[in-house]
Amino acid sequence: MTGLSETEHIIRGFQAGGVDYVTKPVVPNELLARIERHLARGQTARIARTAIDLTGRFLIAVDADAKVVWSTPKASHLIADCLGSYDSASFTLPSGLLDWLSRPLDSVSSSVTVRMGDRSVQATYIGRVSDQGIILRLSLDDQEADKGKLQKAAAHAVRVLSSI
Repeated sequence: MTGLSETEHIIRGFQAGGVDYVTKPVVPNELLARIERHLARGQTARIARTAIDLTGRFLIAVDADAKVVWSTPKASHLIADCLGSYDSASFTLPSGLLDWLSRPLDSVSSSVTVRMGDRSVQATYIGRVSDQGIILRLSLDDQEADKGKLQKAAAHAVRVLSSI
């Protein structure tokens, strides 16, 4: 909230990341209507995020600069498992994925397998969410995932056999 009401001030407020701009003097009914609208939009966003999270998908949203701007908890865990940790603010996509993203993507068969740490991860193009953003689905390379499952099963079998 501010006493600055010139167009240049309003534009600067939005450029700084503001989602609304309220000037003085405050009109209480207008302020309440704005707050109710922001709360409703926030609730809708939370419901959509929860629905996506419940699907158990490994999804990331990437902007035009190839920065991850959003990811499901499953995708964040997958990246952290591959790299040992994951901080979306400082995360850089693997070079093979950056190269792939620089080419035109078609929705039918666009996918690439890249190394993340010591793991192979497949990234599949899901769709465009804006002129500058796309959704990718991540998954462990099937052969590597199968190898990991076999290693875990073998280790379990050795423990069971050694306890007999």
